[in-house]
Order: sequence, then C-alpha cells, then structure tokens
Amino acid sequence: MLRLTEAEMDRARLRKQLEKERSERDELESLFEVVRDECEQASNRARDAEIRLAKAEKLLTDLRDQTDELAECKAQLVVAKEDNNRYAFDLPSTLEVALSFFIYFNLPNPLFTSKYYVFNLGLAVFRIFKAALLRQ
Repeated sequence: MLRLTEAEMDRARLRKQLEKERSERDELESLFEVVRDECEQASNRARDAEIRLAKAEKLLTDLRDQTDELAECKAQLVVAKEDNNRYAFDLPSTLEVALSFFIYFNLPNPLFTSKYYVFNLGLAVFRIFKAALLRQ
C-alpha cells in the first residue's frame, strides 16, 4: 500500500508539474502570438512607409523635372524679352509722331492736298500702327 501511495503521490506530483508546464507553455504561446502580431503590424507599417516613400520620391522627381522645365522656360522667356526689347519701340510715341505728321500734312496746304498723297500717308500711319501692335 505504501508503494501505491508513493506511486499516486509521484503521479500527482508529475500531474502538477505537467499542468505547470502546460500553463507556462500556454503563457509563452500567448506571448509569442502577441509578439508575432506586433511584428506583423510593424512589418505592415514599414511596408506602408516604403510605399509612401516611393510615392514621395516620385513626386519629388516630378517636381524637380517641373522645376527644370520652368527654369528653362524662364530662360527662354528672358532671351525672348531681350530680343523683343532690342527691336521694340515705344508704341504711344511712335503713334504720336505718325499722327502728328498725318495731321500736319492734312492741314490745308495747296502742295499736299491731293487725295492720293493723303491716302498714302494714312496707309503709312496704319502700317506703323500695325507694326507697333505686332511687336508688343
């Protein structure tokens, strides 16, 4: 009988140890699940961050390209303005001179009263006006 009780006590001790190991295993498994979930979330956040970084890099590249294009357009505009300013003349002063000549030559003067001369002068004023408008 003593042997039986010893075996039962041994069995009870082993059961307690087994239960203890099972509870420790369950705790470790739950802890492992938590850590695995956190790792998965961190991995997802890292993937999302990489995607955002790739989009930001693409946007930055596009913006740099646009900046280069704008700088090139600006340089072309400056060159075009310099070319225009080289040949440009002041529209109001040119028109004033042309109109003053037109008015002067339309005054009653026996030498300049022919219709043909006045028509040619008007045509010249129109051409000056047109050229001035085209250069603006």
